[in-house]
Amino acid sequence: MLVEQGAVEALDDAVGLRPLHPCRAVPDLATLQTLRVALLKVRYAGVRTVEYDGKRISYATDAEMATALLDLERRITAQGATPIRQVWIASTKGT
Repeated sequence: MLVEQGAVEALDDAVGLRPLHPCRAVPDLATLQTLRVALLKVRYAGVRTVEYDGKRISYATDAEMATALLDLERRITAQGATPIRQVWIASTKGT
C-alpha cells in the first residue's frame, strides 16, 4: 500500500495525536473514538480534505485515509487494552 510520505504524521500533528514534547498528554480514549468516527464520516462522504482546528489535511487516495483510520484504531486498541498481570503455566511430565 502506497501512502504519501508524511501524510499520517501530518494527521497526527493536526489532531494532536503524537506528542511533540514528552510532557504533552496523548488524547484520551473518547477523543480518539470521536476522531475515528469523524474521519469515517468524511471518508464515506467521498471527501478528501479534512479541516481540524484550523489545519487542513488533503488525502490523495482512499488508501491514505485507510492508513490514518488504522492508526487511530491501533491507538484506541492500545488505550483500551488491559495489561496482563498474571500468567499461569501448567505442565505435565509426559507419558
